[in-house]
Amino acid sequence: FAADQPAENADFYSHPTLGLIAEVAPHGVYRWNGTTFQAMTANFPAWLRRPRAALLDQEETLWLGTVDGLMQLQRRSVQVIGQRDGLPSDHVMTVSEGSDGGIFVGTARGVGWLRAGRVGGSIPLAPGVREAETVVLAARDGRIWYSAGNGEVAVRKLPLRDGEGSVLKVGNRQVRCLYEDRSGAVWIGT
Repeated sequence: FAADQPAENADFYSHPTLGLIAEVAPHGVYRWNGTTFQAMTANFPAWLRRPRAALLDQEETLWLGTVDGLMQLQRRSVQVIGQRDGLPSDHVMTVSEGSDGGIFVGTARGVGWLRAGRVGGSIPLAPGVREAETVVLAARDGRIWYSAGNGEVAVRKLPLRDGEGSVLKVGNRQVRCLYEDRSGAVWIGT
């Protein structure tokens, strides 16, 4: 990466869309292009460590979910979006892009969504649940699937309106992942 940056200081992770990603603090985030690592951004805050989620959206903005907030990486600039900006929590676990271009964020305290880089609203966890591993999936058909932290998966159609949608019971299990296959079927992993 750099002559003064030993490889053991890099954190690597794989993402289905982005491929192999390397995070090298304080130098930046790099993506493997098949021959070499290309810089996606430079000089991101060294205190933002260990991305749990990654999304490359339609406009090629890179979103990284961390325990310290949601990083928005655009044209070599970094913006951190968190609870102070309106997300339910700084602890971001999943990121998904909706069919309308909105960004949906699963946090430890519920789901938030962004429009044009700003928080547009949030959905809290189920009543009585303080924190949970919230998973969110914006399906291609415009439905938003998310775990509510109580063994349920809620399904809502865009635009989100209070009281609309349905709930699927998955028992007393923690939902770990939501996946949409090529046919449009959504799979729930517990």
